[in-house]
Amino acid sequence: MANIEELKQEELEQLNETASLESLITEGADLRIPITFDFPTVNGLKKASAIIKPLTTVEWENAQSYAMKHKKDFVLKILEKGLLNDDGEQLPFELIKKMPIGVATEIYKRIADVSGVKQDKEEQYRLTKELLGF
Repeated sequence: MANIEELKQEELEQLNETASLESLITEGADLRIPITFDFPTVNGLKKASAIIKPLTTVEWENAQSYAMKHKKDFVLKILEKGLLNDDGEQLPFELIKKMPIGVATEIYKRIADVSGVKQDKEEQYRLTKELLGF
């Protein structure tokens, strides 16, 4: 009998942990996540901070469409939408373009992760070929 009660308790706990899709979407739109990362300088690596936010489906697809049309800037377009300064404001695109590629790639991966985008190496390779027109 104790096993049945334990199972019922587990099921109740799982139900309590489940949130509605609508509330998760609403909360996700306002989510801001502080991050730190290494930034190369003439004096070596320095710790830098920023804020990232998850991208919506429309924002992600717009970045892909732009990159396919222009054969460039996919990572930069993702950073333009998902990378914020410490005050929560978007960084100017001209400034993002000057970022070292390694830093941009690391931040891109973090934005993709919080946006729920999971890409393996094959998917990244396929997307790169598609965006560059190979």
